[in-house]
Amino acid sequence: MTKQILTIDELAERWQVSRSNLYPLCRQGKVPGFKVGQQWRFKLSVIEAYERGQAEMPDGFETIEGGDEECQW
Repeated sequence: MTKQILTIDELAERWQVSRSNLYPLCRQGKVPGFKVGQQWRFKLSVIEAYERGQAEMPDGFETIEGGDEECQW
């Protein structure tokens, strides 16, 4: 069974970037993700579409504000 939700560590490894480089992109809404409590999560199908350039930010995503962090879901 293929994993459908990625953690920030898994996305960082997939893109070969550090977590510290990925966090600001999430907060700025440049990476389509969502938060579960304090932790970022990323839907694999959305990330794959984003990587193919088929999605800047998928329809139905809205800004989720939480303290000083926000991202799209």
